[in-house]
Amino acid sequence: MTKIRLLWPRKTQVLIFGELGVSFLRKAVPKQYTTEVLPLRDGLPVAVRGSFLIRYLINCVRQKLSFRQAYFSALIDEFKPRAIVTFVDNNSILGVYGELHSDVLVISIQNALRGAASIKNQVGRAPLYFSFGDITKELFYETKSSYQRIESVGSLLLGLYLAENDFGQDAYDLVFISGYRESSLNDKSGGHSYEYCKALMDANGSIFTHLLRYAKDHCRKVAVLAKGKVANEGEHYAEEREFYQELALGSEFTLVSTVKDTFKSYRTTLNANLVITINSTLAYEVLSVGRKTLFGWVSNTDLESHKEAVRYTKYPPESLVLNNDSYEEFQEKVTALIDLRPEDYESVIEEYKSKCVNQDINNPPHMVIEREIRRHIEQDH
Repeated sequence: MTKIRLLWPRKTQVLIFGELGVSFLRKAVPKQYTTEVLPLRDGLPVAVRGSFLIRYLINCVRQKLSFRQAYFSALIDEFKPRAIVTFVDNNSILGVYGELHSDVLVISIQNALRGAASIKNQVGRAPLYFSFGDITKELFYETKSSYQRIESVGSLLLGLYLAENDFGQDAYDLVFISGYRESSLNDKSGGHSYEYCKALMDANGSIFTHLLRYAKDHCRKVAVLAKGKVANEGEHYAEEREFYQELALGSEFTLVSTVKDTFKSYRTTLNANLVITINSTLAYEVLSVGRKTLFGWVSNTDLESHKEAVRYTKYPPESLVLNNDSYEEFQEKVTALIDLRPEDYESVIEEYKSKCVNQDINNPPHMVIEREIRRHIEQDH
């Protein structure tokens, strides 16, 4: 049975659609504007007003919207916003809303790497879309998905972190970004998704064991940035911890907590000597600001049959991508990256680093969003 969450919407200048990343989104909204949040978790939101029901019926009958679209459009209208921002970028609700309400600024902010299937089936129609980089733009073109406007502005969270923190202190030696997914291991359906996730987990295990061997051979320390997000520092999902402990066979490594609604993951990776990953969005973010990164998407031959798996590794130089699952190649490329001087590494990645995440330290996404909101609201006065 669907849980109901009663709401009493208040008129606001800026509406945040969904709780995802709300603490970060607030930092991108000019402080002088009123802000409300439309919650999407913990039950179906229902506005306790007759006007909400009337709006819903009008949307269904006159606008001929789907029941879901009509419902959330009516719910948004109860807040009477001048601007809407969201981190829930993989849905079409706000794209349709923006088309029907040209007087409302609607901004959707990319929060993770998106494949063609996600853009086509989940996003479909986008409002003003602030993407990580040009690869996302290309996906919109390829899938013929509609949008009002797309701007490649980089990562909002990375921009917020860099606005207040330095990086490059090498507090960590070798950091492996975990790709562990308990659901993929327990999925016995045997479908395409299972095969894909199984291959991904095989690659994850292969790279981790190579990393432990390398650390032992070269007197290095390994830190694993956990995939599962927890509430407090030092906490971990038991299944993920046990997964790596079993693979380690007694070898030393540190499992670093990924704490919800904090910048812990950025602090860990930006202060690493080298970041190693299978498919993490975070790795492309830190690459965009010059951190040494090695990708293992094609380290397992099963992954090569999945176009989405290798799309993002078509662009970086070969020295940043593993071509097979051999330890010899792993050792060679890790050593070469560690020994590479920062200025030489910058030359290697210069052409590619902004392709996936177009990060401009001097013009971060939160400032771009703030200007966009202020410009729209002030032009009405």
